[in-house]
Amino acid sequence: MTDQKRPVLHIIPSLQQGGAERILSDVVTQMGGDYRHHVVTLLDEPPFFDLGGADLTTLKMDRTRWDFGAVGRLTMVADQVRPSLIHSWMYHANLLSIVLRRRAPVLWSIHNTDLSQSGTRLRTRLINRAGAGLSQIVPNLIAYCSKSAKDIHEAVGYAARKGRLIENGVDTTALFPEAKLRRDSRRALGFADAEFVACSLARFSPQKDHATLLAAIAQARTTAPELRMLLVGSGCDRDNPALREMVQQFGLDDAVLMLGERHDINAILNAADLLVVSSAFGEALPLAILEASAVGLPVVSTAVGNVGELGLVDSIVPIRDSARLAEAIGAAASQLHAPERAAAKRHLIKTRFSTDRMLSAYAATYRELLGEL
Repeated sequence: MTDQKRPVLHIIPSLQQGGAERILSDVVTQMGGDYRHHVVTLLDEPPFFDLGGADLTTLKMDRTRWDFGAVGRLTMVADQVRPSLIHSWMYHANLLSIVLRRRAPVLWSIHNTDLSQSGTRLRTRLINRAGAGLSQIVPNLIAYCSKSAKDIHEAVGYAARKGRLIENGVDTTALFPEAKLRRDSRRALGFADAEFVACSLARFSPQKDHATLLAAIAQARTTAPELRMLLVGSGCDRDNPALREMVQQFGLDDAVLMLGERHDINAILNAADLLVVSSAFGEALPLAILEASAVGLPVVSTAVGNVGELGLVDSIVPIRDSARLAEAIGAAASQLHAPERAAAKRHLIKTRFSTDRMLSAYAATYRELLGEL
């Protein structure tokens, strides 16, 4: 029997822990009814997220240099897949999609806002600048995960007529508050009932600004000694000497628990009392805020991306301001749990930021590109 599914070729830098990578995983595992997905990664790194039955190929590019041979390798993959649609994710993959633009409709996905000069590689900034011009001729459509991402890119020259807003979503059947899970998770992690646990779900990178976060925790503990900090994400473990040095510098060895990459995010968030987002730049619509809100947690965040417009963040502070961040964390630690606010957040996730809603928008965009609307 002939396979009637439309082949979709996804191109992405890697499948390590990150927001865009998680969204791609949702697309390929849950949009398989009409499509046959093939994922190409630029870097040869093991995937953190499930790809279901999607095929996976790596171009084995090198982070440290331009690899022009990757063009030929990508072309060979496209020859085999013969895609009906090409979906590239983030700047480097978007740039590489130029060699395939005559084969099938191209969708670019952009999942960030501004790029810091000090915290972002020059090559990435140059590719972003090139993307503004190339957006006029390469992609048929451009999907942005937040209004702030769309506005910022279109302001620097990305083709406004091609822009589509597809907000991130999370699965509320996998993320939910549960009293027994909270007790069991806190016990397993070694937290006492009286301790107030703040949590960060963020890889270790300049963008996430762990230095400001840890400085704020140290300051907040002067008035809230029961405060503990839980760090979850790639590079947030004791194998990272830079992070270990930061923790020691602020005298937080006994206050910070570093767990690294974890898949049991629902258990982690149920163990916590607060989510803290300390990012300094680049965020558009942080998945961590959506995940924590699905569990009903209070959220403190720096003023990045669209966080002020979500209706999910309880306190917003300036970027790189450890004193203001400490004040917000301390205030959260002194407040009683508000079940009505938690329920309202979860309702908003279900109605606006659900995985189902997000995937419906991607499906509609695919149909638009394939001329089925």
